[in-house]
Amino acid sequence: MRGGLCAAMLLSAAAGAATAAQPAGGWEFAHWGMTRAEVRAASAGKAHQHDDTNDTVDGGASVGPFKLQVLLQYASPDDDAGLTMVILALDGPDRECPALRPYLAKTYAAPGEAWAHGMYSGFSWTDAKGGNQVELTRMSGINCEIRLTPLAGSAG
Repeated sequence: MRGGLCAAMLLSAAAGAATAAQPAGGWEFAHWGMTRAEVRAASAGKAHQHDDTNDTVDGGASVGPFKLQVLLQYASPDDDAGLTMVILALDGPDRECPALRPYLAKTYAAPGEAWAHGMYSGFSWTDAKGGNQVELTRMSGINCEIRLTPLAGSAG
């Protein structure tokens, strides 16, 4: 997530911005590999402990009309563990999950992969410019998430 590029690209494209990416609430202060302490310091007090391996970000984020909760996941509970995943959980019914796909496709073009396993289904995109793997995941009847992970070589 070099310089929060993914956050700005995703949210500005989702909102319909044609050109320049605008900084958006959520996680733009975080970079792959940052420790929990580094992320919290960079967040100006917005990030705080959710559980052993996750922080939550006050205020969440928005993609178009959708409100999302932001979780920052670290490699382990150790203080020096780096940021390995950003989870954007839909704050609302999971039935709205399919409507998120056009917003992601507007940013990243057609998904590179579609998959389904039991109650789980999703789509994946590669954001080479931002150094992210982007995945829209739905557990039918339960939740809907956008998961961002670093592409090989983009952490740290």
